[in-house]
Amino acid sequence: MVINTSALTAQNLVPNPSFEFFKKDPCLGRFRTGDEVLEDYIKDWYIPTKGTTDLWNSDSSRKGQCLLYIYDNTKAHSGHYLVGIYTSFKYDTVHFNYTNTPVNTLLEAVDYREYIQIRLTEPLTIGKVYQAKMFAARYRLSNFQTNHLGMLFSEGPIKQTTIKPPILSTPQVNDTIVIADTNWREISQSFVAQRPYSYLTIGNFLMTDIPKLSYQGKKQSQRQAHIIILTIYL
Repeated sequence: MVINTSALTAQNLVPNPSFEFFKKDPCLGRFRTGDEVLEDYIKDWYIPTKGTTDLWNSDSSRKGQCLLYIYDNTKAHSGHYLVGIYTSFKYDTVHFNYTNTPVNTLLEAVDYREYIQIRLTEPLTIGKVYQAKMFAARYRLSNFQTNHLGMLFSEGPIKQTTIKPPILSTPQVNDTIVIADTNWREISQSFVAQRPYSYLTIGNFLMTDIPKLSYQGKKQSQRQAHIIILTIYL
């Protein structure tokens, strides 16, 4: 994702916008085994909740050695890495209800979501117009699709020590179009900075996604919408 104050200057205030810079090579580590998480490998980005945001590699030359290789022919928009988040993940069976109580309907189910967060290279200037842009696509194996992929700017970091409830807030940038295509789509919106925002969080922050949770033809008991993101601009 990149955020630009103008098309001419094109100064990106988001460090490591394409997820290509690492503390250590995630393909050679134990990432996604439960022992380590995204921020142990990737620079600048981290997970603000106890979720398990994914970091995938689309470099076919490394698929034999990389546990993170994405096997659905999805290619990164630029570079070789992309991030995957659940914008909605609901179960209507007791086996996957984190409260350990029976679940009878979708609306009663736990709504698990994933996020990524980063500190900008400098605070935004109050009253200034910024353009935020990112590329997103529906993960091919996702059996649902949602709208409301948002960019939330805040003065301080947002932290949540649990996987639920979702982070409920009003993002400055909110994409109301359902992300149904498995090809990359540009999401670009302008906004006026109301505060000296220094942090950016990406994910689904609204409860109004429920009417747009549309079925893709797989297991009814596992209602998940998985969005993949690559290249973020501010």
